Amino acid sequence: MDLRTDDEFYISCASIASLKAYIEKFPSGKHVEEARSKIELLYFRSAKTLLDYRHFISNFPDSSLVKNAQEAIDKILKEQEKQKREKQEREKLEQEKQKKAEQEKAISSCTTTDDVISLYKKEKTAQIDVEKCASRAYELSKSKSDCRKVMSIFGRDSLWGKKAELKIAELERKHKSEIRKTILVLSIFLLILVCIPLCIYFMWGFGGLSIICYCLAFLLGFIALVGLISEGPGCLFVIVAIIAYGLAACGIYLGRL
Repeated sequence: MDLRTDDEFYISCASIASLKAYIEKFPSGKHVEEARSKIELLYFRSAKTLLDYRHFISNFPDSSLVKNAQEAIDKILKEQEKQKREKQEREKLEQEKQKKAEQEKAISSCTTTDDVISLYKKEKTAQIDVEKCASRAYELSKSKSDCRKVMSIFGRDSLWGKKAELKIAELERKHKSEIRKTILVLSIFLLILVCIPLCIYFMWGFGGLSIICYCLAFLLGFIALVGLISEGPGCLFVIVAIIAYGLAACGIYLGRL
């Protein structure tokens, strides 16, 4: 049996349970109001979550700490809202990062300028990286047609449009240079073809030219025959045979002169 007095019992109270026990033992005690105030304070101090503060307001609606509890609730709600927004932003950034990585992989996998342009048109609404598309399209451009597509799709005044325009000029210079080289080679070849018969004519006359025609006709005829036997009938071998026949006829004609 607890023989402690009102004051002794109250002084020993250090928890909510002991304070409730004091009120139960001394319902009309001189420290009852203080005990109730302490219970409210201890309940408030022990509250950590939204549910705890709401329970406090529900259990102590007339407490002077209700305002503090409501402020704590508002603070928790704001923090939760802030965390929710931050989570959404992180998820959005992660999705954008993933989408960007997928687009970069798709751009890198393109093997022609047309592939890049098709991808750009398909993904244009998904905010695809225009600069990387233009760079890849220019990198893969091999002809003037490809360069013109880069200029048309990404703009003549853009960085890669200007580079494509310069590349077209460079390709045209190379093409003209190749044409000049081809003309030079053909000119030398024709000159040799003209000079050899002339030399033969001056050295051996028409008889020498006739022998040369016979030799070339025999050689080309042999090539045509071997080709027809090994590869079967073909346009090229027929043409070679016709040329051989023509050379043989020239040889006969020149031999009679």
